[in-house]
Amino acid sequence: MKDPILLKQKIFNYLLTISAIILIMGCLYRTIYDYILEQKSINITSTISSIEYSGISTKAVVLYEVDEVKYENRISILGNSELSVHDKLIIKVDIYNPEIIIYNEHLLITLPIFFIALILLLLSYKKTLKFVKKYQNKKKLKENGIYIQASITEVFINNNAIQHNGVYPYRLRCNYQNPADQKLYVFESEDTYTNLNEIIQKYNNTIVVVFLEKGHPNNYYVDLNSLLPKYDIIDPIAFMSGETEKKDESTKNEENENNEKKESN
Repeated sequence: MKDPILLKQKIFNYLLTISAIILIMGCLYRTIYDYILEQKSINITSTISSIEYSGISTKAVVLYEVDEVKYENRISILGNSELSVHDKLIIKVDIYNPEIIIYNEHLLITLPIFFIALILLLLSYKKTLKFVKKYQNKKKLKENGIYIQASITEVFINNNAIQHNGVYPYRLRCNYQNPADQKLYVFESEDTYTNLNEIIQKYNNTIVVVFLEKGHPNNYYVDLNSLLPKYDIIDPIAFMSGETEKKDESTKNEENENNEKKESN
C-alpha cells in the first residue's frame, strides 16, 4: 500500500543524507587540496601598483619578484578596503611556477559548511539506515519467511508519531492463534497516513497477511497491501455496455454476411 506522505518523508530523508555526505566529502577534498597547495607555496611581499574598484569585488594589480624575475599579477582584495596604491601585501605563489598565485584560505568557508553537513548527517542517517533495514527485512521475509492470515482486531491512531497537516498516522493490530500450541500472537503494522478504517469497511476485510521469520515470530511484517483486492473492480454497467456494443457489432457482421449471400444468389 503506497502512502504518498511516507514516501515523500523517505525521499526527503534520503536526499538530506546524500547531500550531507556530498558536502562533507567536498569539504574534506577542499581541505586536502589546500594542504597540498600549501606545501608548494611560498610567501612573497608584493607592492600594489593599482586598484580596480567594481560593484562586486575589488581587485589590485601587484608587482613582486622571485629569483630576480619580476612578475605582475591581479588579485582580489575583498575585505582589505583600507589598502591603497604602493602598499605592501603578502601573497602566496607557486614555488615551481611563481606566475601562479595560490588561494588556499578556504578554511573559513569549508569549516562551517563541514560542521553544518555533519549535524545534518547525524540527524538524518539514523532514519535513513532505519528505512533501508526495514526495506531489506521486508524483502527477506517475503522471499524466505512464512506467511499467516491474522484476524484484524482494531485500527488505532499512533499519537507518538509525526503529525502531517494535524493528522497522526494509523496502525493496525491483528491476532493469530497458533493451532499447534494454542498460543496467541499479536502483531502491529507500520504507520500509514491512509485511513485503514475506510479500506476495511470498503472491502469488508477481517483478515490481513503477516510475514514471519521461521522460528522467530517476533520478526514480522504486516502486509497492508493484502487489505486491497487482488483484481481491479470493473463497473458492471460499463462492462455490460461494452458487451452490448460487441453484440451489436457481431449482429451487424452477420447481417452483412447474409446480404452478401443473397446478392451472390
